[in-house]
Amino acid sequence: MQVYYFSRTGRSKEIAEQIARHYHIEARMIDDHKDWSGKVNYMKAGAMALSGITIPADYIEPDTDDEITVVFPLWAGTMPPGVKTFVENVGKENITAIITSLGSTMKQRDGFKKIIDLVGKDITAPDILSNRKHRAGKRERKGEPIMTDKIEMDGIKLIKAKEKDFARLTEFYRNAIINSENMDLYGKWIYGKHPTDEMIADYINSGAMYYTENCGSIISAAAVTEGQGDDYRDADWGISLEDKEAAVLHILCVDSRIQRKGLGRATMELVKQLSRDLGKKALRLDALACNTPAHRLYESTGFELRDKRRWYTENAGWMDFLLYEYIF
Repeated sequence: MQVYYFSRTGRSKEIAEQIARHYHIEARMIDDHKDWSGKVNYMKAGAMALSGITIPADYIEPDTDDEITVVFPLWAGTMPPGVKTFVENVGKENITAIITSLGSTMKQRDGFKKIIDLVGKDITAPDILSNRKHRAGKRERKGEPIMTDKIEMDGIKLIKAKEKDFARLTEFYRNAIINSENMDLYGKWIYGKHPTDEMIADYINSGAMYYTENCGSIISAAAVTEGQGDDYRDADWGISLEDKEAAVLHILCVDSRIQRKGLGRATMELVKQLSRDLGKKALRLDALACNTPAHRLYESTGFELRDKRRWYTENAGWMDFLLYEYIF
């Protein structure tokens, strides 16, 4: 199952996310990069939909051998232009369309695999699984990307991110930040301030962004840069190195649904092995002094606390950081 959505007000997105949570997967956005908010843009949206044109839209390429569900609002009795682009590229015959509206249904219904109409103000996700019994941790059908409760940590591997992974990664970080317990207490990440789209794009373009996945969903991600910056040079490290001799770990993130199951530790071991393979003599990182769960993770994987610094951050202002090091 793959779940996509296009949303102007957020209602279709909410329904798509309800369905995605049922399958333990991520809802994927169809993004036309336009602002449709407000009454004026609402009128423009309807007029553009009626014209029948398509407009450029970004989305993660779906697997047409698997089920594809698309949740979208009805615009002037038809599909929004960005959704029309998606449908024409993927093929109606591959799509179950879930259409939200206040009081009408789409007239041009031929060709879709299935259409489900959700009409009214207080609509919720339909039970599209009424003829199936689903249980987290058990895959009922080949190709169904269910996030299992028990992941074989020995089987995961680091995958170097490519440009096509940008949307998946930014969506992963956004969801992880929103859903992580006590984020405001420990990590203090705010998407758009730390991390940002630009940051993730830069890591991808420089070949430093990596992720792991399970059943087609990203479950952890991190950036590993070859070489340290100016702010690390005068720290009290355990070994004196040239900048290029050290690797540095950034924005390590684990799916909030499977935290405290060993995935963070497994990802750290993969990052350590990557750093060895790159010929580095040490792996270094920093963490907020208040982020005690992260400290426990690093120390449990052999990192040693080396120093403390006070730096300014966009997301939290002036904060104390602890510097950790693993020597190979």
